[in-house]
Amino acid sequence: MVSYILSDETKPRMFQAYLADLNGDGPLDAFLVYLNEENRVVLNDGNGHFTYDWGLGMYSYAMALGDINADGQVEAILNNFNGQETGLLCAQSPPGFRLHSPAAGVSSQAFAMRDEDNDGAAESFLASCCNGSTVIWNYETFSKGYPCLGQGRANAVALADLNGDNALDAFLAKGQRVNLGWEVQDTPNEVWLNNGQGNFVDSGQRLGRAVSLVVVVGDVNGDGFLDAVVGNRGPDEVWLNDGQGRFSDSGQRLGGGLTHSLFLVDLDEDGDPDLFTAGETSGRAWLNDGDGWFRSGQRIRYGWNTAIAVGDVTGDGVVDAFVAGLETYQVWRGAGNGRFTSDPVASYRDG
Repeated sequence: MVSYILSDETKPRMFQAYLADLNGDGPLDAFLVYLNEENRVVLNDGNGHFTYDWGLGMYSYAMALGDINADGQVEAILNNFNGQETGLLCAQSPPGFRLHSPAAGVSSQAFAMRDEDNDGAAESFLASCCNGSTVIWNYETFSKGYPCLGQGRANAVALADLNGDNALDAFLAKGQRVNLGWEVQDTPNEVWLNNGQGNFVDSGQRLGRAVSLVVVVGDVNGDGFLDAVVGNRGPDEVWLNDGQGRFSDSGQRLGGGLTHSLFLVDLDEDGDPDLFTAGETSGRAWLNDGDGWFRSGQRIRYGWNTAIAVGDVTGDGVVDAFVAGLETYQVWRGAGNGRFTSDPVASYRDG
């Protein structure tokens, strides 16, 4: 979760957009998440034209989308800011359910649900925005979260098998500077390894000194190990995995602004994952040379009060960029070479 966006403002603001097939017809629809306004679902006609379908009268933000109860339908996990509670929407979850990220290579905020310790109850791992700790929630006692992964809030978490033992480990984007009044403490990013029974052990790694807001994992250099890209307030970083869950700084510093969303996806159709970074008023494509080195590509500019998601919304098999505003949206159509062309701005209520 991106704590910098929270404020006392009462005006509606766009927080996040998630792409998923919400009505089972194939094309990627959008779940739009607002602050100070009800969330909305807008449906895609398959050509990248979105129409308002329904609003969700809950002033909260969606933390992830996924098929929780294996019925072929997408459910959402929501967090209620006012009550500081997390709950399930439209789902009665059986034991052993799993919630996966919205799509491969897409950063998300409720990062996964899985019955790691095989006790018949699913656990979800998430970064708490309110109580100052990273917590694990047990489905059977969902209202009683407890601190799990160390001290201090994480802004984002990526769950993945980082050391090749078939258990989900956790990369915590915790990098921030905390002013305690008498001193300033750095809280670098951390890696916690799962022993296969759902118990996490601090690897002892302290990675980076930037204010980190989001993390996404993927094999960026083709060695078969999941690396990490961390989005920061300042240049973003690429951390390379040695296969044992230990990370080294690649030395790359990408961009220089504030990054609140990251997407690892093949933008130029050469078989390796490229990077799309999204900030407050612009996003940028970073093209991978195949060895995990990224070169700056096209910049997409948009309004301040918008959110962006990346996926094939036009049905041509090429990754597009979807820019969601409060009442309007814009599709940037991928050309398959890492570049995009913009459609006109349209209203969700047209059509």
